[in-house]
Amino acid sequence: MVQAQPANCAPLDEDHLPNAAPKQQIARRLPCEKGARHDAPLTLTTHAVRDRRPRSVCLNTAPSSPLENAMSPIKTLAAAAVLAVACAGQAAAHAKLVESNPAASATVAAPKQIMLRFSEKLEAKFSGFDLSVGGTKAPMQTSVASDGVTMIGAPAKPLVAGAYKVDWHAVTADGHRMQGSYSFTVR
Repeated sequence: MVQAQPANCAPLDEDHLPNAAPKQQIARRLPCEKGARHDAPLTLTTHAVRDRRPRSVCLNTAPSSPLENAMSPIKTLAAAAVLAVACAGQAAAHAKLVESNPAASATVAAPKQIMLRFSEKLEAKFSGFDLSVGGTKAPMQTSVASDGVTMIGAPAKPLVAGAYKVDWHAVTADGHRMQGSYSFTVR
């Protein structure tokens, strides 16, 4: 859709017509009277591109004001601030315990291993958990599995009947440290 030529605009000559797809968006500054703006997108129809006839592209001839020119950097900074806040929410996400075996509050036979799965990859050197029964820590060897999101612990001795508490701590790749606990019972 090519509009009629306003009085203060120069016609679009052959050199300005694209040789690409028949219908497309272009934005260019073309010679017009001083102070006129010409950077609005223009849709060229198949007819205009095929026939390569001179057309006008001055779609917005309103002169730009000093206030409008001054507001442009402010709008850019405001958009950047909004984007930064939106991205910060994603970056500040913390790993969450999404699965455990034995499960929280479960009553189970003595497990041979305890497994904790998290929502994000963990730093193995800084992540682990302790197992305690009646306030006494049970000897436990813990490690982060090869998938990076699962911690596994094997008790040094079979667990006896009682209420156990798992106190875990995890550090993710972005350096955030989380901790939590849950309990289960061995019958």
